[in-house]
Amino acid sequence: MKTTTIILFLLTVVVCNGQTIKVDTSKPVEQNEKILATMADTAFYRGWKINYKDSFDFEDVFIANLLVVLKSPASFTYKFPLLNYKITKNFGRRINIIYSDDSLFRVFNWLSPTTGTFHHFLAIFQAKSKSGMVITSYPEENYAEGDQAATAYLSIYNLNQTPKQLYLCLGYGQGSGILPFEMIETYEVTNDSIKSSNILLDSANMSSGILIDREATMSNSNQQDIPMVKYDSKSQTLIIPEIKRGDIRWTGKLIRLKFNGEKFVPIK
Repeated sequence: MKTTTIILFLLTVVVCNGQTIKVDTSKPVEQNEKILATMADTAFYRGWKINYKDSFDFEDVFIANLLVVLKSPASFTYKFPLLNYKITKNFGRRINIIYSDDSLFRVFNWLSPTTGTFHHFLAIFQAKSKSGMVITSYPEENYAEGDQAATAYLSIYNLNQTPKQLYLCLGYGQGSGILPFEMIETYEVTNDSIKSSNILLDSANMSSGILIDREATMSNSNQQDIPMVKYDSKSQTLIIPEIKRGDIRWTGKLIRLKFNGEKFVPIK
């Protein structure tokens, strides 16, 4: 009598937030980046096609895998040249990586291939705390259904006059209009989180961000050109146009907000 032995091979697939994880943090970051670059290319290619309904899934897979890699401390000093590779003059880079002036805070930022008239910018934050902890944050995980990330980051400044690890971020967004809006955001890095920090004086209240709608403001100001937001890192002073609330009109004045070690306050 013959005995037949059946051997079953079990394939284990790692799943995170419903997404298949193909990267392996026990391997070099360079090796994982090649996998991420392929995922990014797939997501962007699907998004640029006319029928891109399934590109949401491909982008979600890329995000889930990128988060796994960025949560590894070994990834913090890696520059990710393949992800930040310049594709063409027209399409820019796969992923923009913006660094703070102290190199302890960076943002992985890109225009989603599924974006519509209202530009959907995605951002993943990575920072190293003063104690040496590497922290990663994906703010969109906490958004309510229907909310979208809006900021394309341009520059990040460390506010180094405080025992807290605070950062000022400048960027822009694009709604359904022709002109982009300007964004000012502030964040705090702790040993276990990257969180919004209410250190900006917006009217009479402290907030973590200020949005300047240039198109609406110019339209309500007889098409008068509105000055751009400026920041002097040496004096830690923000210069922004004063916008009248309600009718969204530029008053013709500029507001100067100086960081006093705790928050930004008006100065003359």
